[in-house]
Amino acid sequence: MKKFSVADVRNYYTSEKARKDRDSHIFLYYCIRPFSFRLSAFFLNSGLGPNHITWFTYFMIISIASLFSYGSYETFIVGSILLYFRGLFDAVDGNMARALGVSDRYGEFIDATAGYLFTGTVFFAIGIGLTFGHYDGILSNKINYDIMIVVSGVTSLFFVLSGTVSMKAKNLLQISNLGIPKTVTKGKYFIFRLAKSYKDLFIPMAIIASFFKLIDTLLLISFVVSVLSFLYVFVFSVVRFRRLQK
Repeated sequence: MKKFSVADVRNYYTSEKARKDRDSHIFLYYCIRPFSFRLSAFFLNSGLGPNHITWFTYFMIISIASLFSYGSYETFIVGSILLYFRGLFDAVDGNMARALGVSDRYGEFIDATAGYLFTGTVFFAIGIGLTFGHYDGILSNKINYDIMIVVSGVTSLFFVLSGTVSMKAKNLLQISNLGIPKTVTKGKYFIFRLAKSYKDLFIPMAIIASFFKLIDTLLLISFVVSVLSFLYVFVFSVVRFRRLQK
């Protein structure tokens, strides 16, 4: 069996992949990816494959959702910290697949499903924790937490719809990126990049929010971003299809 060094794994991380991470996954690029190379080399030399790591992320997602749904100050902190390690292992399975030169539909399927499972459960679990738990957040005296389960459900729905519509549009259009219209200014483009990176930036935001009792505020921010993300993906998909018809 071939032995992989950290440098070997890093060499399979192409400049194109690095550029995409830097543009759309800021936290991943600077705070997760550098540590993932060493862990990837360790697992490769242990005889594990990328699909083993992907399946482990399912366990982590369920654990995070369970902690969030309990709805206490302590479980929100632990769950938020686990978000980082879930992101780390999510990067590791991709590193391993590139190093081994394997790309199969089964691996792509379970990896994509893990992403949808994360989006569909984690935000909703936060709403369950706020509604039925014992959390005393910064907004607890200003809003009724009973609405949080609805807010979280809508947030999860719009994030899942954004991913589904985006993937379907890119497959039909046979493109890798929906792109930004030329009419969008540079300043607004930064806002779109920020929105696109939100689920990546959600990791440090959740960790900070959990320590400062801002989880309720974070959920409301996530709700707004989920709606804007869906509108962005839907509108630009329609624009692309209309251009194709001309």
